[in-house]
Amino acid sequence: MQPIIFDTNDEFSCLERRYARKLKRDANYARYWVGGFKSPIFNNWLWCTKDSPVAIEDEMLSQVEKSDSDVCLRAIVDGGTLALTNTNCTSKNVRLACESIDRNLDDLLEDLFKFNTKNDSIVENRYKYGKWISLFNRYFLFSSESSSYEDAFDKCCALGTKLLSIKTAAKRKGLSKLAKDYPDINDEFWTSGSDVGCEGNFRWCSVDRPFLKREVLWAPNEPNTDRGRCVTVKMNPEVDSTTLQTADCNLKKRFVCEVRQSGNSVKAVEKECADLVGLTNDEEDKLGSSEPHTYNMKCFIKCIGDNLGLVINGTVQDGNLIKLLDKLDDDGEVQKVGKNTLIACKRFSDPNDDCTGVYNIYKCLEKLAPKLIKKNVVSFRTHASMRMAPIEIREKRTCSLKNSLECKPNITRINMLNEHGITPEGGQNVLDSDGRKWYKSEWKLHHKYPEAFGFCCSLGMRLPISLDYPDFQHIYDFMNGSSFDNYYGETFTDQNEEERWCETNEKLDLQMTLDEFKLESEKSFLYSRKGLLPKYKLVSLRHSRMDSASVRYFFCQSP
Repeated sequence: MQPIIFDTNDEFSCLERRYARKLKRDANYARYWVGGFKSPIFNNWLWCTKDSPVAIEDEMLSQVEKSDSDVCLRAIVDGGTLALTNTNCTSKNVRLACESIDRNLDDLLEDLFKFNTKNDSIVENRYKYGKWISLFNRYFLFSSESSSYEDAFDKCCALGTKLLSIKTAAKRKGLSKLAKDYPDINDEFWTSGSDVGCEGNFRWCSVDRPFLKREVLWAPNEPNTDRGRCVTVKMNPEVDSTTLQTADCNLKKRFVCEVRQSGNSVKAVEKECADLVGLTNDEEDKLGSSEPHTYNMKCFIKCIGDNLGLVINGTVQDGNLIKLLDKLDDDGEVQKVGKNTLIACKRFSDPNDDCTGVYNIYKCLEKLAPKLIKKNVVSFRTHASMRMAPIEIREKRTCSLKNSLECKPNITRINMLNEHGITPEGGQNVLDSDGRKWYKSEWKLHHKYPEAFGFCCSLGMRLPISLDYPDFQHIYDFMNGSSFDNYYGETFTDQNEEERWCETNEKLDLQMTLDEFKLESEKSFLYSRKGLLPKYKLVSLRHSRMDSASVRYFFCQSP
C-alpha cells in the first residue's frame, strides 16, 4: 500500500464529507501522515505516487505554512473537518493512513462507476437512482429515494456528483422549467444549502458560497431556523413558486445531485455559462469581437470569472488575480502598470448588478493591460487550467421530437400550398436545381426548432436530410447555408453506436459533420451554421439550447 494521496480537490472534499464525521468518533483531534512532500528542487508541494511526483492542487494547501524544515504533509481531523498541514518529517504522534497502490476505484465507489483510459467516470444503469435530466450542460439526478440531508450529501458524493446548489436566479428559473416539462419532479428536494456551524449565514455547502440576496427566492416566512438549519427547494412549474425553505436536517426527503457533463473542462464551463445566461448563437459568435456587449454577454464573462476563482459573489479576488497575472506575465506588463493600479479596477464594480460590475472591471483590466488580458483568455480556452472531474451519462439518443410530437396534417394549409403555392403564414413552394419540391418558410426573426419540425410535419413534409455528402452539399448551397443558419432532421443512435436519420433509418454520412459529429448530450438536433464554421458541415445543438436557438427561414423537404 501507500500513504493516502488526493488526485483532486474534489476527491479531498468528498473524503471530508464522507469520512470526517466517522473519524471524529474515534478522536476529536487526530493527525495522519499522507503522501505529500515539498520538493527541494522546485520548491513546490508534490504527491509521491508510484510513477512520478504529481503537483498538489493549491486549494488543498490553504493551511500549509512557509517553512524550510516542515516539508512533510499530514492530514488533521479536527471537530469533523479535514485539512492538510505541514510539519517536520520526524514528528511523533502522527498516525498513518494507507490506501491500495492499485487504487481500485470500482471497489472504492461501490461499483457505481467504470473508468476509461481518459479517467472520466461513466455512470451505468443510471435510472435505478432516479430521474436524470440534462440542462445547462449539466446532468441533474432527481432521486427516487428519500434521505436525511447528510446522507443525501454523501450519496451524491459517492456518485461523483454534488448536492444541488442554486447560486443564481437563472438556474432557479431553469429548474422551474424542468418542473413544467417533468411533472413527476414537482416535489420538495434537499439542496446543499445550510447554516449549520454559521448561524444565520446560509451557504451552498457543495461549492462553499454564501447565498446572494438578489439571487435567492425564499418561500413566505422563510428562512425560519426554528423549522431547521438545512434548505430544500420546492419545485414548481411557476417560476415564482420554485422557492427555498428550511427543514430539519434529519428529515427524510428526496434530493437532487448535479454534475457537469463530460468533455474538456474549459469547454464544459463555457457551455454551462452560455446556457445559464441564455447566450444566443449570435452573441456567442461576437464574444471575441470589439462590438458592444449585450447584458447576456456581460453575465457570461461574470460566470467565467466566477469559475476561474477571479470573481466570487461579484467581488474580484485580489490574491487569485495577482497569482494569475504573475503566471501569465512574460512581458513585464504587470510591473509597467503596477499591481495596485490593476487591483484598483475594483472601483468599477456595481453593488446592484454583478454582471455589469464584473464586466466594468474586465474592461478596465483590458484597457490597462490588453496583452495580459488577451493572454488570459487564450490560456483559459486552450490549457484547461481548471480542475474538475466531469462524468459521462451513457444513454443512446432517440428520436425525441418524432416520438413525442403528435403529427397532425393541416388540410387547409396543404390545400392552399397545392393550389396557390403559398401558405397562410406566407411561406411558399420552391424548386431546387434538380426539380425537387421544397417549402420555404416566411422570414421571421425567431423560428424555433420544434416549431419548424411540427410545421413541416403538418404539410406532410420533413426537415432536410441527406443520404450522402454530395447531396448534402447540393442542399446546403440551395438553402444558402453560407449566409443563413439552417435546421436539419433528427438522428438517433442505433445498437452499433452509429447515427441514423430518424425519418429514413439511413446511416448518417460523417463527412457532413464537424469532428465526426461528437454528440454533446443525449438530446440534440442538427443544423448548419453560417460564418464561423467551415462550409458544408453540420453541428449538433444541445437540447437545453432549443429555446435560444433560432433561424430566419426553415425549409421543408418532400419525402
